[in-house]
Amino acid sequence: MKAKKEKAEKTIENKRKKISKKNSNNFKIKRIKNISKKTLKACYSEKGIFAGLKHFNQYWVRDSMFSSLGALAINDENIVERNLTLFHNTITDFGSLPLRIGDKNFSGKYVLLFIKRLLNNFTKKLFSKKFFSLKTKFKFEKVFYDDKNKSKIVDSNSLFILLNIIYNFYMKEKYNKYYLDEKKIKNLELAFKYQKEELTKFGLIYQTEYSDWADSIAKKGYGIFANALYYASAKSFEYLFSQKKYYDKNKKEYYSTLAKEIKELINSNLYDKERKYYYDFVNEQYKEDNFNVEGNFLTILFDIADEKQKENIFLHIINEPIILKETGINVYPFYDSSIIDFRLKFIGMKKYHNGFRWLWISGLKLYINKNKNKNETLKNYIEKEILNSIYKLLFIDNNEEYISEVYYKNKPFKNIFYESESPFAWSSGMLLFGLEENKILDKTIKKIFS
Repeated sequence: MKAKKEKAEKTIENKRKKISKKNSNNFKIKRIKNISKKTLKACYSEKGIFAGLKHFNQYWVRDSMFSSLGALAINDENIVERNLTLFHNTITDFGSLPLRIGDKNFSGKYVLLFIKRLLNNFTKKLFSKKFFSLKTKFKFEKVFYDDKNKSKIVDSNSLFILLNIIYNFYMKEKYNKYYLDEKKIKNLELAFKYQKEELTKFGLIYQTEYSDWADSIAKKGYGIFANALYYASAKSFEYLFSQKKYYDKNKKEYYSTLAKEIKELINSNLYDKERKYYYDFVNEQYKEDNFNVEGNFLTILFDIADEKQKENIFLHIINEPIILKETGINVYPFYDSSIIDFRLKFIGMKKYHNGFRWLWISGLKLYINKNKNKNETLKNYIEKEILNSIYKLLFIDNNEEYISEVYYKNKPFKNIFYESESPFAWSSGMLLFGLEENKILDKTIKKIFS
């Protein structure tokens, strides 16, 4: 009897330890990192990083720059260099970068996919088999404007500048070699000049409808996301020209002064003193005071926010539980329906940037919380909540092979018109950026923006 009792107690204890292990942060981090690596590497291609492998099997500046942070985090430097070089070869003489390299007729491609999806549904019911592949080929064409309003893109140039300078000094720190030469630096300066001359008004980037990453939302005015990146691009140039190999006193002072001016303008025009976070966007008639998650967190990463402002932003996401529990949403409260693109409404996707979950934002929050949150209690709580939310979404609610583009009601979004891209490089890359321990990358970023 005693032996049976001891055996039962041992079994219970083993199960308890197993459950405890599965509930630990380390176990969850390991599983999330594994699926993220598999997803990101699936999107590596000959010239750079595809956004996805179905309808997004094209080279997007924005997606691939964010994805490159994840590739660096797992020491895949070669793919990052190929990706950067691709866009150095496609920048125009006046500094404009393409939104993407792929089909100009992106809408036509979606219509074709929709027809194929309908036919597959029919053949599956009739013959228990799908006859049409949803993978599509694309032409190697430069596309410079968004597909909805032909707006000039406001975040590509800043991201391109940032990743070049981060990569350059990452390689110097790790291998004692540089990526940037005179020609590449000229390209970066042209990219900065373009955004300063073509995209700014009164010292800040002024965006038109559908021109940043949330391209289903008709934002018009000074946006926190685009301007945080604009500041960071100026700040990174200040660092570049302060270093011995690239030292240029005049250029260093120019970008230093400009960065200070941008920071002051952001804090005086975009900070909501009452709510204690940054406005999503403001214009001459209107201030969008919904909490823009990625924009506010970028102000922490780049030290646009002071220490008190940073703490208030961290406190805000704790006091709005949906931002942690439904990690990946980009705004809360949600936008008014009036500024959502009618085409997205028509195909049942009005929540695309207004309630769908994007795990790249979760990766961004994890990185910034880990590296910039000085309150250990808040830091540990936020990390645990985000990890629990991601883990539940990926491994309890779903059991997919890859990380998807967007999730809704705890599933990768899918309807008759649209199926969430999978694999999706941007989200997997940013999760790796947030979870991997790469001291060289962390040190490089800290040096540039300190």
